[in-house]
Amino acid sequence: MQVLDFGRHHALLAFLFLALSLNAGCQQREAYKLFDLANKHEAAGYEERAIETYVLAVEADPGDAYLQRALARAYLRRREYDRAQDALQEAIKLEPAYLDAYQDLIRLSVAQDDVDAALGWLAKAAQAVPDYTPIYEELVSLYLASERLDEAASLLEDLAKRFPGEAWVHFRRGGLYRRLDRSDDALEAFSEAAYLDDHHPDLWAEVGNLQYDLEAFDEAEDAYSRAVDQDPQDHRSMNNLAWVYAERGKEIDRAIELSRASLELREEPSYMDTLAELYYKQGDRRRALVWIRRALRMASDSPELIDHLKKQFERFQRAPYGRT
Repeated sequence: MQVLDFGRHHALLAFLFLALSLNAGCQQREAYKLFDLANKHEAAGYEERAIETYVLAVEADPGDAYLQRALARAYLRRREYDRAQDALQEAIKLEPAYLDAYQDLIRLSVAQDDVDAALGWLAKAAQAVPDYTPIYEELVSLYLASERLDEAASLLEDLAKRFPGEAWVHFRRGGLYRRLDRSDDALEAFSEAAYLDDHHPDLWAEVGNLQYDLEAFDEAEDAYSRAVDQDPQDHRSMNNLAWVYAERGKEIDRAIELSRASLELREEPSYMDTLAELYYKQGDRRRALVWIRRALRMASDSPELIDHLKKQFERFQRAPYGRT
């Protein structure tokens, strides 16, 4: 009977393991030398040579997901979408939770106007990294942008149960419910978001819009004021607050300050309409006409806005000359 030399056997296994490790290390070093060279070629404008070198880098170490993604991004920059997708899918096979590769696949789909594919990759990314909430936020945004409101609502309701402490989930629920004319649900969702994070200017801007829709003007003023206090660059909320003051005929001097500040940040015909209305309420017909004319000159894309501005212009013209 043959006697096994276990010490010698273990030494042989250790040697083989070391040899394999050294070989893998050599492969990786060679691959990343080629990767660095490909970057230099691309920076110098040698696109063809760069692509060839990225391919060589992947061939030197085909099991490296990062290199597969680097090759894919090089193809993406050249708009070679099919090759880019193949490389990205290979990266995901190697690293099933490779979030950056999923993000590239989503961008690739959007670049080709393939919303269904983008949604599919987002859903797969969410399955691969189930606790990474930003991927769900992106999925919600894409549902909303493509008017898939029922799917957005279903996802948000599920997320509210799974991640009850995420303020953005309740904020997005509130915005969606407002679009669906579910005002009570929207108010409840916004309240939950505010409880979790009350320093959120976009939230208060949306609350202001909802309260304005409901003609709860005191609450709208409060919400818009919070939005502006938290974000002094929020020109939309400045204008909206000024418009509420204009409609209610109160704090006109303060409203004019807000309106002019909003126009300094962004020149919008609707903001000019607000300032014109405020001057009209103040009794300054001349300035009201100056600003409504400016608004009419700029408002070229919205028939509804143009119709409103023309009615404003006629209304201001009917007022007595000088101060009304």
